[in-house]
Amino acid sequence: MKIEAGKFYRTQSGHKAKIYETGVKTLQSQETIVGAIFIGDRWKILTWNSCGVAGVSSYNIVGEWVEKPKINLNKLRELYKWAAMDKSGDWHLFPEKPEINHNDTGWFIYDGDFYVPPEIFEFSGDWKNSLIEL
Repeated sequence: MKIEAGKFYRTQSGHKAKIYETGVKTLQSQETIVGAIFIGDRWKILTWNSCGVAGVSSYNIVGEWVEKPKINLNKLRELYKWAAMDKSGDWHLFPEKPEINHNDTGWFIYDGDFYVPPEIFEFSGDWKNSLIEL
């Protein structure tokens, strides 16, 4: 992987790294990469060798940085007021309070349910007890 100045990269520990300059010569004439990693709420200056290896292995550069999607929880709560798991274990969000469907396998509203990945919610009980108001 070619590491370039002005780009962002991911460290082994998952931190965001910004590269300021590449090809900086040390006193021993070794090429160094100068940048910073974002830890907590601030940037910490760091250097890597030309391969992206840092003095602390968890700060080694392992790939390009990919921004994660941001969730506007306030907007989500405006659109969806209820969440529930169906009989198969799938979770759904609803804009209004749903009822159990006629097949007794899940929840029903006329329009507007939204599938949610199961890892969003922690629940191990009976699906009929899973309805929660957001």
